[in-house]
Amino acid sequence: MTVLPLPPFSVSDVIACGLSSVTDAGRQASLAGLVPCLLAAENAYKYEAARENLEGLLASSHISQCGACPEVEWYYTHKVADRRGAARGYYDAIKAAAQVCPICGDPEVDQLDHFLDKGSYPVFAATPCNLVPVCQACNFQKHRQAVTMGERQLFQPYFEALPGFVWLEAEVSIDPLAVKSYYVSIGAPDDAQPIKERLTHWMTTYGLFRRFLLRGQEDLVQLQDQSKTVGKALGTSQLMQICRSMEKRISATRGPNHWRTALYRGIIRAYRSADAAPPTLGASP
Repeated sequence: MTVLPLPPFSVSDVIACGLSSVTDAGRQASLAGLVPCLLAAENAYKYEAARENLEGLLASSHISQCGACPEVEWYYTHKVADRRGAARGYYDAIKAAAQVCPICGDPEVDQLDHFLDKGSYPVFAATPCNLVPVCQACNFQKHRQAVTMGERQLFQPYFEALPGFVWLEAEVSIDPLAVKSYYVSIGAPDDAQPIKERLTHWMTTYGLFRRFLLRGQEDLVQLQDQSKTVGKALGTSQLMQICRSMEKRISATRGPNHWRTALYRGIIRAYRSADAAPPTLGASP
């Protein structure tokens, strides 16, 4: 996961931008009156999220003081998310701040996900730090799932980084060469169980175990196709050299827990632990 910079504007900026375009006088007045409450809720959000304590935010009085806030959810849908909306520029600015999806690394960032979903928490429907730029697949997978608290709380990309130590692994078979699964592995004492559970829940919520598996399988197909293109089979030593080089390069640029880093680490581990001499890659059957 990539840590994102906080949007350089507030919910009051977002509301003020399109308030004059709200034609219903009652709705306009209601939105204007909500701004102080929305600002207080936004500040509480930032404070608690920075402390990795969104559970404390949801238990606070800031949400209840703002009421049901259907106007804010309406405003987001019609003035922020709508391509013709008066405040659409804020939507596009948040989306453009991510070069890749901060959840899975996909280069197509085309949607904003409400980290705390707008149906359950409409008070944060237009709050910039609650709007996470993601790819379509991550938004679809998470949808309106609850951001479970405690040891299963999802990582908030504006406020938290994933652990820097190696925790994502791939299980690879060598005959035939194939990815069997991705999994979370933490070689640490019992006190590491909470972070393992949290990482596993995060991967499961976004469907990353399955999606990384499919990507890994595609990578291995390409590797085998390349070996056929050069007209010769890759022996074990050549394959290991390629995998070590790929693992080192991807880890340096994308981190030790990128799905491709884990893939090549898994290939190396599979060949090292093989009892029999592995088959050459690209050889004719």
